[in-house]
Formats: sequence, C-alpha cells, structure tokens
Amino acid sequence: HERVPLTQEIEHLEHFIDLQKMRLTDQNSVSFVHEGAIERYQIEPLLFLPFVENAFKYGLHSQQKSDIVIGFRVGENHLLFFVENPIFENNLPKEGASGLGIKNVERRLALHYPQRHELHIYTNATTFRVELSLELAP
Repeated sequence: HERVPLTQEIEHLEHFIDLQKMRLTDQNSVSFVHEGAIERYQIEPLLFLPFVENAFKYGLHSQQKSDIVIGFRVGENHLLFFVENPIFENNLPKEGASGLGIKNVERRLALHYPQRHELHIYTNATTFRVELSLELAP
C-alpha cells in the first residue's frame, strides 16, 4: 500500500485500543495521547501496531496494577511514537520466541525511512519502552 494519512493510522490504533480495553480489569489502564499537527503527514501503514500489540500481550496482568502508555508527538517534519508497559515475569516472551513483528518493522523502517528513523527499545526490571523517531515529509 501507499502511505496513508497519519490521522488514519492513529484512528486505526484507537479502534484497536478500544477493542483491547474491553478485556481489561480494574487493575489495568491504558493512556493514548497524540499532540501536534497529525493531519499534515502521511506515513507507511501499520508501523506502530506490532509495538501496541506487544504492550497488550506482555504488559497486562489480571491481578497486578498494569498501566500502558501510548503516544505520538508530532513537530515540524518529525514524529516521536512511544509505548511503555510494565514487565511481569509470568508474561515474558517464551524462550526462543521469534520477535518477528519487531524485526519486520525494523526492515520496513530501513526500507522506507533510511537514515530518517531511530528505534530505541529500553528495558529495566519493571518496564519495557519503545521510542520510534521518524523524519517526515510534509
């Protein structure tokens, strides 16, 4: 597919998040924010979804507090996407899990945003965070 409006991509994520919220417990919360001129830009489709899917897959616990934070900050020809979720020992990816979704995103970024992106994945004992920075053309 060709690039899609960033507004459409954000709307797609909002629908996915709303669907996932239906299965949350009182221990879970999700925050989704976006700021800036999102209507000005086009983007490769479905770049962000694997990270959001992983946050729901690995970052929720039915009996412990689980807060997922997802956001976009758009500035002049620049986008910062971030997602943060807690880490629970019983929800860690199984040994030998492929991580194929993230690898595919990395390949797509290299192809469509060469020298114009930075992907950082941070983990500590309690938190997993992804930050993706893209240079955008108006």
